[in-house]
Amino acid sequence: MKLPLELRYIAGWLVFFTLNLLAIRYMFIAGTTASGYFPDSVSMRHLCILSGIALSLAVSYFLFRTIVKYLVRKS
Repeated sequence: MKLPLELRYIAGWLVFFTLNLLAIRYMFIAGTTASGYFPDSVSMRHLCILSGIALSLAVSYFLFRTIVKYLVRKS
């Protein structure tokens, strides 16, 4: 039995939301941890945290594209 297209979209959105949340959390924690190696340089700490945020946005974009390609191929 095939699922309706709307349920596929909802399932895809939930998978994206869950994986994206984990990716953002992991990248932000990685940036925050990396900033701990530079306790004297405030600008380097900010750079590490911002790079973690930027990496999480890039991962989010590629994850979204992958899930959309999968949904389009399935429908």
